[in-house]
Amino acid sequence: MEFFLTGYQCTVVPRGSLLGPLLVNMFINDLNFVVHVSSLRLYADDTTAYASNANITALELSLNQDLEKLSSWFSSNHLTVNGKKTQAMILGNSAQEPVLQIGDPPIEINDSLNILSVHIDNKLSFKDHISAIL
Repeated sequence: MEFFLTGYQCTVVPRGSLLGPLLVNMFINDLNFVVHVSSLRLYADDTTAYASNANITALELSLNQDLEKLSSWFSSNHLTVNGKKTQAMILGNSAQEPVLQIGDPPIEINDSLNILSVHIDNKLSFKDHISAIL
């Protein structure tokens, strides 16, 4: 079972600047040390977390712990999470859908995500991406 979470957003430098991604990465470079289960991929103000576990209940518990730690880190660094842009996707079959929270309301679980302009669906067919670029 794979889990992708995307949508953390912070605004530190003007959008579109050449130094923006570098400065943001320098500012948030210790974010990877906050989580214990998830793996993070950071690019400027776009953060993607992912984790896997065969037990969906264990995955939900450990991810919510990591999300709490991330939320605390963002708050300590005077950043906010954009809840409207935070979304999740489950890869694989599961009878239950986990409830993931970083603030209120719970994170929306979708069948596809847009990560850095690449559309990824939960079947990894890339149909959404191909449709978007044609």
